[in-house]
Amino acid sequence: MTSSSIEAAAQWLGKLALEEVQFLGEVSSKVEELKSELEWLQCFLMDADEKQNKNILIRKWVSEIRDLAFSAEDLIESYILTVQYQKQEGFINYLKWLASFWMDALTLHYIGSNLDVLTAKISKMTSRLQSYGVKSSYDTNSSHVFMTKKLLAEQRRTYSHVEDHDVVGIEDCVTCLAGELLGTKKIVVIHGMGGIGKSTLARELLNHSPVKDHFAGSAWAYISQQLQLGPVCREILLQLIPESDTERRSVVQGLQDSQLPGKLYEMLKLQNYLIVLDDIWFVGAWMSLAPAFPLDDVASGSKLLITTRNRDMLSVLSNDLVFYYKVELLNPDWSWKLLERKSNFQRDGSDPPMIELGQKMLDHCNGHPLAIAVLGGVLATKTSYEEWQSVLDNLTFHLQRDELYGGVYEILALSYNALPYNTKPCFLHLINFPEDFDIPLDKLYHLWIADGIFSSTQEQFTRNRSLEEIADVYLMDLVQKSMVQLGAKNINGQITICHLHDLLRDKGLEIIKAENFLRVIDLQSNANVQQQASKGGSGSKMFRRLSIFVGPEVASSINEALSEISSNLRSLVFFPAGEDSEVATSEWIVSVCEDHPLLRVFDLEGLRITGSLPCEIGNLIYLRYLSLKDTQLTELPPSITKLKCLVILDLRVKGSIKLPNLLWKLKSLKQLYFPTRHITQVVIRDQPYKIEEVDDALLDLNDMGNLEKLEGLNLDKLERSGLENLSNLRKVYATCASNKDNLVLFLNTPNIKLLHLALDACIIAANPMLLSTCAALQVLYLDAQQGLYSPLPVMPQMYHENLVHLDISFCTMEVDPMPVLEQLPKLISLALHVCYRGSKLMCTSPKAFPELTYLAFDGLFHLKKWTVANGGLAKLRTLYVGDCALQMLPQVLPEEVVVSCNPCVLGGLERYGGCTHVNANQDP
Repeated sequence: MTSSSIEAAAQWLGKLALEEVQFLGEVSSKVEELKSELEWLQCFLMDADEKQNKNILIRKWVSEIRDLAFSAEDLIESYILTVQYQKQEGFINYLKWLASFWMDALTLHYIGSNLDVLTAKISKMTSRLQSYGVKSSYDTNSSHVFMTKKLLAEQRRTYSHVEDHDVVGIEDCVTCLAGELLGTKKIVVIHGMGGIGKSTLARELLNHSPVKDHFAGSAWAYISQQLQLGPVCREILLQLIPESDTERRSVVQGLQDSQLPGKLYEMLKLQNYLIVLDDIWFVGAWMSLAPAFPLDDVASGSKLLITTRNRDMLSVLSNDLVFYYKVELLNPDWSWKLLERKSNFQRDGSDPPMIELGQKMLDHCNGHPLAIAVLGGVLATKTSYEEWQSVLDNLTFHLQRDELYGGVYEILALSYNALPYNTKPCFLHLINFPEDFDIPLDKLYHLWIADGIFSSTQEQFTRNRSLEEIADVYLMDLVQKSMVQLGAKNINGQITICHLHDLLRDKGLEIIKAENFLRVIDLQSNANVQQQASKGGSGSKMFRRLSIFVGPEVASSINEALSEISSNLRSLVFFPAGEDSEVATSEWIVSVCEDHPLLRVFDLEGLRITGSLPCEIGNLIYLRYLSLKDTQLTELPPSITKLKCLVILDLRVKGSIKLPNLLWKLKSLKQLYFPTRHITQVVIRDQPYKIEEVDDALLDLNDMGNLEKLEGLNLDKLERSGLENLSNLRKVYATCASNKDNLVLFLNTPNIKLLHLALDACIIAANPMLLSTCAALQVLYLDAQQGLYSPLPVMPQMYHENLVHLDISFCTMEVDPMPVLEQLPKLISLALHVCYRGSKLMCTSPKAFPELTYLAFDGLFHLKKWTVANGGLAKLRTLYVGDCALQMLPQVLPEEVVVSCNPCVLGGLERYGGCTHVNANQDP
C-alpha cells in the first residue's frame, strides 16, 4: 500500500508536475529531486514490508513512510490542482493568472520550502532503512517481479473449472444430515465456531443427489449480523422462481418489503423447498425470520437448513422440530489431507524434516479448516525446507491471538503478510464491501484499477493484456491461497461474484485500521458513526479511502457520514440499504466535489438519487473511476470533459441519460459503460442512450485509443470516423438494428477478444454468413428490433464455433434449427422464443450440444414433438418449456435436469422429479 502511494506521487511528478513547473525556476529542480528520492524510497519498501512484522522499529518507520508519501501526494496534487487546469478556464484568464503567479514570491517560497522539508525527511528515512539492513528489492527475487512473471507465464484464465474440491472429512456428516433433511424434522441446524466449515457442509448437502432429488428447488440466503427481512425474503423467492418466468419475478420485484414474508410463506406451502439460512447470529434475527416459514403446517414439506455460531439461537422451538449438529475440528489425519491438497505437498515419508515442519505448523491450526486451507495457500509457492522454516518462524510474530480460535488469527495474519507486495491492497479492497456480500468482480476490479495497483507491473509482463485480464491473475492468486471464494456461475458459465469469509474480513478490518488503508462507516444498523468507524477503520483524519453503508434515510445518512471526511479523501464508495431507501436529490454531490478535489474513486452505485449530475463534477480532475450505475440520474454535464484522468466511466443508470457528445475528449478512458439495452426472455425497446444536442446525433468516440471495454454501445448511434484507431479494444457489448457497416467494422477488428451482440434478425436474414468468421463473438441475441418477424435462415456454419450463448426471439425459422445448432461445441445456453413454426425438433447426433447446460423453448406454438438421440445434451441441467404444444419430454435427457414448464401438461415429467413451476395465476 505504501509503495503504491509513493509510486502514485512519483507518477504525478513525472507526468504532470514537471511539465508545468519549468517556469518556476528553482522549484522545478526541487520537484525533480523529490521525485528521485521517492523512487529510491520505493525500492526499499518491499524489503521493509517483509521485515516490519519482526521489527517494531521498522514497522513504525513504514507507518511514517506512508504519511510522507501522503504528504508528497497532497503537496503535488494540490499544486497541480492550482496550476494544471487553470488553462481550462480560457487562455486569456490563464495568462492573467500566470502573470500574477510569477509575482507571488510567497507562493513560490511556500512550494519550495515544503519540497525541501519533504525531500530531507525522505532522504533521512532512506538512510535509516539502509542502516537497519533494509535493502533495495528491485531484483529478480522480489514479490513484485514474482507477480509480473506470473502475468507473463499465465494466459488469461476462465473460472468455469474452478470449484472447491478440497472438502475433507465430512462424507459421513453429509450422509447423516441428508437423512435428517429427508425425515420428519423441519429444521436442521449446523453450528460451530467461525471458519470451521459450516457453510461448506451446507453446500455439500445442497448438492447431495438424494437431497436434490427430493426437493422441488432450493435457495440460499446469507443472514449475517444485520438482518434485512424484506431483501432476504425477496432473494429467496427469486431463487425459487425460474429465470424464464419473467411475469412472476416482476411481481416479486414490485412487492413492498412488508408483503414479502407472507408471500414466501405461501410459496413454501405449495411445494417442497429447501431453504438455507447461512450464518444467523442472534435469536432476534430468527424471531424476525420465523413468520416467513410454514413450520406450523404439518402438510408442508419445505425444510430449513441453518448455519449458526449460536446453538441456543433456536431454543424457542420444540426439539421435535429441530435437529442440531455440531461441526467438530478436523482430526490430525484429515488436517494433513487438507494441507496436502492446498500446499501440493505429499506426505509420502520421503522427506521427514519437511513433514516435521508441516506438523508443527498444523499444531497452530488446531484442526481449524479455514486456517489449514489458508496455511496451505501460503506454502503452495514454497518448496524448500528453508522456506517452510521461515513460515514457521513467522507464525510467532503475528498478533491478536484469539482465545476462541487459538492460532487461527495468526495463520490469517501470516497469509496476508505472505501475499506478493502488489496483491496486498487487492485483498484490503475487499473490506470495502459489507459482510457476507456478493462481491461483483467488475466492481472489485474497478477499485483495483482506479487505485493504481497494476500501474507498477512491468510493461513487458503486461503487453497485450487488458487491465481486466491482469486483475484476473491477481484474483486467482487470492483464490489459490484460499483468501477469496468464487461464487456460482451465471447462465453463460462465467463467474461474476466472489465472497470473503467473515473471519478473513475480521482480520482485514484489523489490518485496514492498523495501516490506515480504509475507513468503513456503517449507517445501516443505526449505530453511532464514530463507533462503527472505530470498529472498521482508523480514527485518523489522514485516511484516504471511505466506504459508507447508507441507511434507509439516504440524505441524512450521507450528510452524517460526510461530516467526518478529510479533504484528502481519494476514494468514496457507497452501499445503499435497499429498495426501501428514500429518493434523494444530487445537491450533496456539489459539496463533495468542492470539498474533496483529490478524489480518484466516486462510486454512487445504487443510490436513489435523481436529476442531473452537478457540473461541479468537473472539479475532480484526478478522478479515475466514476460510477452512476443503478442511480436515477438523467443528465451528464459537459464539465465531465475536465476529468482527464478518468479511466472507468459507468453510466448504467436506471432509464436513459442525456450525454454531451464530448466523451471523445476523455482520452484516458479504458472502460466505458452505457445504459445497457436489456434483452432476456422479453424484448425491451428502451433506447440505450440519448445524445444531448439533437435526436439524430451520432456518438463520437473518435481516436479513443486507450479504450479496452465498451458496454451498452448502440452501433446505429455511433459515428464511424476514428473507430479504426481503437487499437486497444478487447471487449464490446453492443446492439445493432440497421448499421451493417459499423457492425462489420467490429466483427473484423482483430484486437477484440470478446464480443456480445444484440442484433436485428433482418441483418442476418440479408447476410446469413456475416457472423460465421468472427471468433470473438461469444454471446448473441437475435430478435426483431424493428417490430417485424424477420425470416431467419438456418444454414450450416452460420455461427462461429466459439459461440457460448444464443438467444433467438420473434423471428421466423421454417426449418428445424437443431441439426445446425447442436454442432456448436462451446454453446452453454440456448433460448428460442416465438421463432420457429415447425412441429418437430430433432437432436440427431449422440454428441449434440456437448456443453449445453441451459435450454429454453418459449412460444413455439406449433411444436408437438422433440426427439433427442441417446447421449445428446449430456450436460443439460435446466430446461424451460413455455407456451408450446409439446406433449412429451424426451426420456434420454440427464436425470439431473430441473424442468420448469407453463402450463404444466408435459408427459414424462416424473423422470425428472416433476415441474418446478407454480402456475402463474397463483401467488408467488
